Amino acid sequence: VTSTSGVISFDGDAIATGAISADGDITFGGTADVAGVTSQSGVISFDGDATASGAISAGGDITFDGDADVAEVTSTGGVISFDGDATASGAISASGDITFGGTADVAGVTSQSGAISFTGDATASGAISADGDITFGGNADVAGVTSTSGAISFTGDAKASGAISAGGDITFDGNADVFL
Repeated sequence: VTSTSGVISFDGDAIATGAISADGDITFGGTADVAGVTSQSGVISFDGDATASGAISAGGDITFDGDADVAEVTSTGGVISFDGDATASGAISASGDITFGGTADVAGVTSQSGAISFTGDATASGAISADGDITFGGNADVAGVTSTSGAISFTGDAKASGAISAGGDITFDGNADVFL
């Protein structure tokens, strides 16, 4: 499905084995099971649960209101928000903030100029990196965490198999098990 100058809107459930591409916004009103989604300059919104075997890329914001099981998510000009549980086998990258409202099981997360926030428990097999603050609201099991100019805070228990580095404060409110 391709729209070169308009928007694409799926009001119900959507299953697509090929790529979905638009210059404008793309909205999924129901459950989405897609191969890949690209919006050159618009936003991508998933109102229901989302499964994507290919990359999701937007020039604007990307929002997941339900649970998400994705391969890779990139926003070159906006924020990425996961309101439900999130599983990502590939990288999650944004120029702005990245938020996880539920539990997160991710390969790696990078924010070039924003903050990263995990409300629920977080597991990351790859590095978590941001220019801004990185906050873990639940328990965290991570490979490594780096904030170039912000603070890093762990509210729950923290386990890290790699380095934890921050330009600001590093706070552990729960138990910490850090391997360097």
